[in-house]
Amino acid sequence: MQEIYKEFIEFNIVGRVLTEKYYQLSEERLFAMRNQTAAERLAYLTTHHPELFQRVNRGYIASYLGVTLETLSRIGKKI
Repeated sequence: MQEIYKEFIEFNIVGRVLTEKYYQLSEERLFAMRNQTAAERLAYLTTHHPELFQRVNRGYIASYLGVTLETLSRIGKKI
């Protein structure tokens, strides 16, 4: 990457913009994990990333939210 940045200055700018974007997304996820309930995090995923529920195993979603599969089913029914 460093060689590309040196040779093509415009990639340096693109790299910085992408790094900033992914850092911001990372901070938002960290904030959500610390300050929102599992139901709020599930509601966010359902609203903003509904395609995940077709592609990702429910067990992985439950693990990401920090709950058991049974709890995921229970709070999913409420949403």
